[in-house]
Amino acid sequence: MSMPIQKTPAGAENYTELFEMQNSILEMMGSDAAQGDILDRLCLLQEKLVPGAVASIMAYDEREGRLHLLAAPSLSEEAREAFEALVPGPENGSCANVIWHDAPQYVYCIPEDGRWAGNLEVAERFGLKACWSMPVHVDGKLVGTFALSSFVERKPSPFEKMLLSVGARIAGIVLKREHHREKIARQQKRVYLLAKVFENVSEGIVITDRNNRIVEINPAFEAITGYSEAAVKGKLPVFMVDSEERTALRRDIVRAIREKGFWRGEMRIVRADGEPSFEWVSVSKLKSDDGKTDGFLYVISDINELKISQQKMAYMAFHDTLTGLANRDLLMERIGHIIDRSERMPLSAAVLFLDLDRFKYLNDTFGHAAGDQLLIEVGRRLKHALRKADTIARFGGDEFVILLEDVDNRERIFEKAEFILSLLKKPFEFEKHSFVIYGSIGIAIFPDDGTDGQTLLKHADTAMYQAKQSPEHIRFYAPQMSEHTLKSLVLEKELHTALNRGEFEVYYQPIVTGENRTFCCAEALVRWRHPERGLVYPGEFVPFCEETGLISQLDEYVLETVIADLRRWHSDPLNRIVPISVNISGRHINQQDVTRLIHILNRSALGRDYIGLELTETYLMQFAEETVIQLERLKHAGVKLAMDDFGSGYSSLGYLKRFKIDKLKIDRLLVHDIVEDGDDRSIADAIIKMGHSLGLEIIAEGVETAAQYETLRSFGCDMMQGYFFDRALPAETFVEKYLRRRR
Repeated sequence: MSMPIQKTPAGAENYTELFEMQNSILEMMGSDAAQGDILDRLCLLQEKLVPGAVASIMAYDEREGRLHLLAAPSLSEEAREAFEALVPGPENGSCANVIWHDAPQYVYCIPEDGRWAGNLEVAERFGLKACWSMPVHVDGKLVGTFALSSFVERKPSPFEKMLLSVGARIAGIVLKREHHREKIARQQKRVYLLAKVFENVSEGIVITDRNNRIVEINPAFEAITGYSEAAVKGKLPVFMVDSEERTALRRDIVRAIREKGFWRGEMRIVRADGEPSFEWVSVSKLKSDDGKTDGFLYVISDINELKISQQKMAYMAFHDTLTGLANRDLLMERIGHIIDRSERMPLSAAVLFLDLDRFKYLNDTFGHAAGDQLLIEVGRRLKHALRKADTIARFGGDEFVILLEDVDNRERIFEKAEFILSLLKKPFEFEKHSFVIYGSIGIAIFPDDGTDGQTLLKHADTAMYQAKQSPEHIRFYAPQMSEHTLKSLVLEKELHTALNRGEFEVYYQPIVTGENRTFCCAEALVRWRHPERGLVYPGEFVPFCEETGLISQLDEYVLETVIADLRRWHSDPLNRIVPISVNISGRHINQQDVTRLIHILNRSALGRDYIGLELTETYLMQFAEETVIQLERLKHAGVKLAMDDFGSGYSSLGYLKRFKIDKLKIDRLLVHDIVEDGDDRSIADAIIKMGHSLGLEIIAEGVETAAQYETLRSFGCDMMQGYFFDRALPAETFVEKYLRRRR
C-alpha cells in the first residue's frame, strides 16, 4: 500500500543555512580541526536541515571489502555496531548498494524495497523507514558514502538531493585533506628517517651534484677517511685515490655508469692522515622526477679488516700454523713452478726429505708442548741456515721438506744435508730439560729422480727411510730403493695383520745359576708364526717394528701373553712358577706408556710378582734424566728391572747408580770372545765386579760353550743363559721340561 511522502520545503532560509553549513565546515578545516570532529559537525548540520533524519558517513576499505562508520553522531551505540563492517551488495541496504553500483541510491520505503532485503531486520529494530545515500569520491576514486536515514517513509526533494550531494562533496574534501595530511606525515617521517640513516649509518655516504662535485657527506665518511666536510666540498670524489690510479679509475666508473647505471668495486684511497685504506665503493645515479641525472650517490664501506682477514686466510692456506713454514700445498706449487721454468731453460733442483728420529718418544715423554716447541725451533734453525730462494716446508708431524733450487752438484747437496743435521745436534732446551734430536735425510734430484712433484717427494721419502740405516743418515735416491720400500710396506701390512690375528708366539729360554747350572728363571722371546714362511725370528721383524712404531703393540702383546701363560700354569698344582723376564722397548719409557705397563702388570698378582722387565742400555741412556723418573715409577709399583745388552753402549756410571735396576745383562758380543779376547775378558770381569759393588745381580747371555761358562763362573757371574744350556722353547715344551714337578 502506498504511503504518504513527507516533503521538506526548500525556502530561502534553507539555502542560507546550507551556505552557513559550508562556511562552518570550511572554518573547521582551516583551523586544522580533527577529521572526526568535522565529519560529526557535517552530519549534525545536515540533520538540522532535514528534520526527522539522521546522517552518517561511511568509509569503504577496498582491501577488506567492507564499509566502516566514520561519523553518525545521532545514532545509538547499538545502531552503530549493527551497521559497522557492512558488506557491499545488492540487498544489504542503501550504502551497500552505493558501493555495489557506484551510484546514488534513494530508498523511499525500506520494508518494500528489495535493496534492503538482507538488512531489513536491522532497519525494523531501529525504526528506519527510508534511506538516501550518495557515493563519496576522492580524485575520482570511490572511497565511501554519505547517507540520510529517515524514521518515516519519504522521497527526497530536489533540495534534499542537492543537500546530499553537497554533503558527499564536503565529506570527500575532508577525506582528501586527511589523505594529504597522512601522506605529508609519511613523507615527513620518511625524510626524518632518511636523515637519521644518513647521520647514523656505518657506511660513508657522499652526495655529488650533476657535475660530480661533492655537496654532502655524512659523519661515517669523515670517520672512515678522516676528511671533514669543509675539506671535500666541491671536489671530485676520486681526489682520495692515488694519482697513479686516479685516471684509470675515473674512466672505469664513467664507462660502467653509462652502460649499467652503477659501478661497484674496491677502491684504494689515501686517508687524510696519509695512510692507505681499502674501501668497497658503490656509485649510482640520482635522478630527478623528469628522469634527468641530478647527481651521484657514493656509498663507502671500510674493508680493511676484511682485507687483513683475507690475507691471513691466504697465508694460512699455504703455511703451517705451528711453525710458519710453507705447507704441502705451497711446496707442491713451488715444485710445479720449477718444472714450468725447466720447459724454457735447463735447470735442476733437489728435494730433501727430513725426518726427526725418535720424535714420538720425545713427544710422549715430555708432552705435546715440548714437541711443539721442538718443531718450532727446528723450523727456525732451518730458516736461518738456508737461502731465501729455498723453500722449507713442514710436511706433517715431524717431517720437513727442503726444496733447493738451481743446484746440480751432488757433493754440495750432501754438504748442505750434513749442515742441516748438524743444526739438530745443538741441544734443545725445554723448561728444565735438555735433549738432543737426530734426523735422517733422503734426497731426490730433479729431473733425474722424477719430473713431477709427487714422484720427487715419494723418492725422497724412500731415500729417507734408507738413510735411517746408514752411518751418515743421508742417502740419495736410487731406483733399487723403491723395491726395498715396497717390501717394507708389504712387511708392515703383514705385521699389522699378524697382530690382529695373533700370529705371534712366546717362547721361553731358561736361565740357570752360574754356580751350579740350576734352572732358576726364564726369558720370554717372541716368534712370528708366518702362515707361508713358517717360524720367523725376531731379528727379521723387531727392528722394523721399532722403526714403524709397532713395537709398542708387540711388547704389550707379549707381556699380556706371558701373564696369561703364568695364570694357566698356576692353575695346575703340578707346575711350579718361576720369574719371567720380558723385553720392553725403550719407547715405552715415558709417562703415558709406563702408566699402561703398570696397569697391565697390576691386573694379576702373578704379573706383578713374577714378571720383570728388560730394557736395552742404548734406549735408557738416550733420555737419561727422564728415564730416571720413569724407572722410579716402575720400581715404586714393585716391578723388577734389568738393563739388557750392557757393555754395548755408553752408560755413565753416575746414571747406572741412579737407575733403579736390579740386574745387569752382559751383552752377548762380550761373551762370544770372552775366552780368546783378553780385552773382552777384562771388561766382563770388571762389569761383574762393578755390578756386585752396586748390589746388582749379573746375567750373561749368549753362553754357547763350556769354556765360556767356566770363565764366567770363575768371575762370579750370578746367572747365565744360552744354547750351552738350552735354546728358547715353545710354551708347552718349556712347561714339561722345566716347570712340571716330577713325582
